Amino acid sequence: MKKNFAITIFITMLSLYTWGQCSNPYAGDDVDVCGCAVSLNVQNATTGSWAAYFEGSPVSVSYLPDNTATSIDVTVADFTEALLELDFVWTDDSGPCTDTVNVTFAKMPVANVGIS
Repeated sequence: MKKNFAITIFITMLSLYTWGQCSNPYAGDDVDVCGCAVSLNVQNATTGSWAAYFEGSPVSVSYLPDNTATSIDVTVADFTEALLELDFVWTDDSGPCTDTVNVTFAKMPVANVGIS
């Protein structure tokens, strides 16, 4: 009975240790872009997913190919303010562990040459 108990504890501890290992994903430096699109890439990642947040609340954006790809193109809906600041969080399944990149989208300027 003691032998089985010891083996069970060892396997449980090994499982917890393996689960606790993080791949240390790096989602990149914060970035400013003009327009509604940006390319993101996470390094040192295994499997996981991206999520977008505005002031801590999840928001819907378009991910290509999808939000589980380590390299993605993101498109946000047209926004009314001059700037839109979103946090893109990569959550890696290996830990789980996360990394965040802050993206500031600037509205495309409308050219006006003064002709009315």
